Amino acid sequence: MNLIFTALETERLTLDEMRLDDAQDVLNIRSNPVVLTYLGRDPMKDVEEARSWIQNGLNSMIEQTGINWAIREKNQNRLIGLIGFWKVLKERNRAEIGYSLHPDFHRLGYMSEAIQQVLEYGFDTLKFHSVQAEIDPFNDPSRGLLEKMNFKKEAHFTENYLYKDEYTDSAIYSLLERWFRPK
Repeated sequence: MNLIFTALETERLTLDEMRLDDAQDVLNIRSNPVVLTYLGRDPMKDVEEARSWIQNGLNSMIEQTGINWAIREKNQNRLIGLIGFWKVLKERNRAEIGYSLHPDFHRLGYMSEAIQQVLEYGFDTLKFHSVQAEIDPFNDPSRGLLEKMNFKKEAHFTENYLYKDEYTDSAIYSLLERWFRPK
């Protein structure tokens, strides 16, 4: 399996390649307290850190370890969210999906559109057998979104994540290709 980047499109969104000049928009997302509520990460500090983060994402595509998209409203240049497959396990035809969206665009159905399109690409083009998501079990919006997409909860790990000297739980949700498109 080769991870081949392809720009994707939904009814209202364009999913294309992140660019270094998206750094301010990435910073706006990855430093937003609402976005960080369940991420267990420190906020990004500056545009240089955002550029480095973007470059790491671009490198993961070159190294064939992940594939990432910038989420943009159609006919707009502004990056409003991020989505991608990382922790790609080629030998298992499995990947972990990750996503975030600027709070100005929450509750508009954008992330459902983006996830649907990225999953179609993952199952149809990349030939994944399954996709996993790891979330904070208290992240009700993300849990609801995954369940809406037919992800099933597979595991709950107790105090397996350490952030700022505090252990938190995580939940693993998975989607098999046959659950995505039942016959």
